[in-house]
Amino acid sequence: MNDNKIRWKEYQRTLIPDIAPHSRVQISIDEVKTLLKRKNIYLLTFISDWDCKNETEYWYVIKDKPEDINEYKSKVRNQINRGIKNCEVKKVNAQFIALNAYEIYNKAFATYNSLVKPHTEKKFRDNMLALSKNPDYDFFAVFRKENDQLIAYAQNKLQDTMVHYTTIKFHPDFLNLYPGYALIHEMNKYYLNTIKLRYVSDGARSLVHETNIQGFLTQKFQFRKSYCRLNVFYSCKIVLFVKVLYPFRIFLKLSDNSIFKSLYVLLKLENIRRSYNGK
Repeated sequence: MNDNKIRWKEYQRTLIPDIAPHSRVQISIDEVKTLLKRKNIYLLTFISDWDCKNETEYWYVIKDKPEDINEYKSKVRNQINRGIKNCEVKKVNAQFIALNAYEIYNKAFATYNSLVKPHTEKKFRDNMLALSKNPDYDFFAVFRKENDQLIAYAQNKLQDTMVHYTTIKFHPDFLNLYPGYALIHEMNKYYLNTIKLRYVSDGARSLVHETNIQGFLTQKFQFRKSYCRLNVFYSCKIVLFVKVLYPFRIFLKLSDNSIFKSLYVLLKLENIRRSYNGK
């Protein structure tokens, strides 16, 4: 692939290719420089050496074998069955999520320690309704069987022969009903067993801390780390800035300041880059 065939998207001042993580990117240094200059962006990143045998400093959390409840430990099987007993998981559309899921979204955000702030209800609805026009997105909802109350939802993006579990939100008041176990089990069955995708993914390594959901998936549902190489390229505007700040990254990590936390994430990228390339 080259720049003419890849659709690049911007995320937090970074250009990333809008393709499945296992897809191959072929791009020259000159093309990278042209993209960074043309888009007036600070960073460009992409993945290579997908699912390599060696452990690296970057990975995706994936599952690439069929969902089989009998392969899980007895405690996990019991938790899944309790979730299925208490909850009903349904495939729904974006309009349903737009009109019914904001309370869950907002309540879930209130439990996070995150630099990202929740959207307003209008923005949330507008975003969901915009996705209703995109056939690459699926939505699942979890209902409390006792009264059909919506207590969790998932937004997933289909890409090539895989699917990203891009957003999973639970109402914190109903975690005792085990909605997460029911939701993940049913989605895994649908994507891996029914439509037989190559793998499902909960995304890449978190650059600040291990996420609860990824630990949950690896410990309970036999997800694994698919190691790869993270290629990082900087705009000429910030190369010197990164080099100067890099020795002080540990101090930025310890700060509660949101700007310093953002800088730490940038320097964590540099740390990962150096793990492959050296200085």
